[in-house]
Amino acid sequence: MKTILCSWLAACLLVLPHCLKAQEASPGNRWAAGIGFGYTYWEGIARDQYEGKEVTCIPTETNLEYRLFRWLSLTANFSYGQFRSGRLQIISTAEDIRDRYPFHFSYRLQLATASIGPKVQFRIGQGDLEAELRLGMSRQWLHQESYGPGQRRYAIAYKGLNDEYLAMRAGYTYWPQERFGISVGVEIAEVLGGGGNSPLHEPRTPLPEAFATEPGVSFGMQAGGSYAGMNTLWAGFRYRF
Repeated sequence: MKTILCSWLAACLLVLPHCLKAQEASPGNRWAAGIGFGYTYWEGIARDQYEGKEVTCIPTETNLEYRLFRWLSLTANFSYGQFRSGRLQIISTAEDIRDRYPFHFSYRLQLATASIGPKVQFRIGQGDLEAELRLGMSRQWLHQESYGPGQRRYAIAYKGLNDEYLAMRAGYTYWPQERFGISVGVEIAEVLGGGGNSPLHEPRTPLPEAFATEPGVSFGMQAGGSYAGMNTLWAGFRYRF
């Protein structure tokens, strides 16, 4: 993530002089708002710990932008999505535990984010080529179904978890009319508490007693906090006012 961030900043510095020279006039419409829909691939499942179906999401977003100059804006973004997994299986290095306790689970994770940051843009054709960097907060709500020995099912709801949030996006907005635009983009985002830096999700109610009766059951059935990067393709509409 640090390498990507450094590359993004370096690219912005390279194009910034050209933006300043070509777009010195003040913008006609300083405010713009938009809505969008995306397709997200989430790297929240560690491949060395679990096996099963990939986790994807169709998130929605709304954004508000104030253009300071033709080449620079301040943008705020709010998004929400639900990640759903297929049935996953714990991969344990202890073969005797995996043979005796073939743990499976599936989950639904709701993720809401709010972020703000700068956006640089310059005119290409009848549109704007854009790059933005945003920082903010995220909140997660986790609902999990775990299947223990004998395929006994446990439904668990966890309390919400807050984390810092970082997002970088590159995109293009085409303006077929003066006030109406169509935008597309690709975004790399990361919940900064990922990679084990977040605490475990805390259950809303005490876990079933069976979770503590055998070694390894608690590990195999409870959810962890190792959430990592999200890659999203976005498309939406924007309106100047």
